[in-house]
Amino acid sequence: YDITPYLIEGANQIAVEVYRYSDGDWLEDQDMIRLSGIFRPVTTTARGPAPPVRPPAIGGR
Repeated sequence: YDITPYLIEGANQIAVEVYRYSDGDWLEDQDMIRLSGIFRPVTTTARGPAPPVRPPAIGGR
């Protein structure tokens, strides 16, 4: 997800909810152990001026 429009100048906090298993967990664990969490690199990059503040409406299924 691109959350750039929801960032504000200064400190931002990102929360992630991780589920242990999914319908495709047999496929997802082909190259890693089945554990909950984020085990791959995550990078955040600052680009350009801060956007105007908007109410967050991020979701996914």
